[in-house]
Amino acid sequence: MTLRNKRIFAVMLLLGSLCYFQARSLRQVREIAFAMDLVEQGYVEPVDRHALYATAMKAMLGSLDRYSGFVQKDDFDRMNRIIDQQFGGVGILLEQPSANGPLRVLSPLFNTPAMRAGIQPGDAILEVDGNPTIGWDIDLAISRLTGVAGTPVRLKIERTGFTSPIELELVRAEIETESVQGDRRREDGSWSYLLEQHPGIGYVKVDSFGSKTADECRRAIESITGKIDGLVLDLRSNPGGLLTAATDICDFFLDEGPIVSTRGRDDWRQSTIQATKGTLLPSDIPIAVLIDGGSASASEVVAACLQDRQRAIVVGERSFGKGSVQNIIPLEGNREAMKLTTARYYPPSGRNIDRKGNDSQETQWGVLPDPGMDVQPTELQRSQWAFLQRDRNIWKNGSMEEPPAPPLVDAVLERAVQALTKSAK
Repeated sequence: MTLRNKRIFAVMLLLGSLCYFQARSLRQVREIAFAMDLVEQGYVEPVDRHALYATAMKAMLGSLDRYSGFVQKDDFDRMNRIIDQQFGGVGILLEQPSANGPLRVLSPLFNTPAMRAGIQPGDAILEVDGNPTIGWDIDLAISRLTGVAGTPVRLKIERTGFTSPIELELVRAEIETESVQGDRRREDGSWSYLLEQHPGIGYVKVDSFGSKTADECRRAIESITGKIDGLVLDLRSNPGGLLTAATDICDFFLDEGPIVSTRGRDDWRQSTIQATKGTLLPSDIPIAVLIDGGSASASEVVAACLQDRQRAIVVGERSFGKGSVQNIIPLEGNREAMKLTTARYYPPSGRNIDRKGNDSQETQWGVLPDPGMDVQPTELQRSQWAFLQRDRNIWKNGSMEEPPAPPLVDAVLERAVQALTKSAK
């Protein structure tokens, strides 16, 4: 057989193999569609075809790992709002102190329709567009309050000191949510990124990693550069988000070298993200990263990277242990999505972060605090910290009477401040 004929034969063999595997794949797809047709047409009760499709997708993706899954419209919309940090709404932070209890305003967001309408912390929302809110949870209330910018929404609220409910009509606007907070709000609604009790220490709390988080964090750090002897980066209860936001924040503090590596199933899916030249904070300013069991994914990327590179100490509790990367693949005309685990990430040391379902406390997973920096708050201290987080979100415009400050203790923050103060000397 000539060389030319051998090449032709090899190409034909390859094409034949591809056709075989494609035909097998298409046959399986046709059989699934055929089964859906049979169920839709012959089942004893009427069924919704899309519900069948959603159930099949959930079962298929749910069989892979706990982070892969099928994301339906409402959840997909909510996920996009969190990542984009922008939505149409009125600008209210809600709380529900007791299950099935009244929905109350935690705080109006600064410079939003809610603030301009005079909504105040503690207001109870009785009705939305004439619909009583009894039995609503926060997610349902948010879905009714959000909508297209420029559209109206009517609220009936109950306010302490008023004998009858107050009715208001607000016009929704584009609301930009914050993912980065400071120690407290100033009267103009901006954040102070210096600890009130320790003004030589900067404090930046990152709640999630969205599309604007890195820019928010950059502005916060730039506002205190040259004014501090140490920085606290608080990632407690941060569930993660965009990997790019996490690596950008790591890059603020590193002048070179690896940040994180991602490894997929094949060699071509492996990559390492490197720090770029220049830092936002001088290298002699010590950093403490705060974590707990709710710090996951992108939070763990930041904590593990800065710990491995000896740029920060890690204070608090062992992190959640989510060391995998998910791709979001839009479906149904960008109305739904498939969330698929495509890689795992590894910090510069190469250690394992990901926790499997049967891993014990003795197994390597998650990010551990530095020696001597493990802090296990008591239940009282945890509840006090939760109150501090709640109180931090409340915008006090100067005309409101502030509640008396209870004797609160943030044991993790205090340990971090002690370590930073000692390092700065």
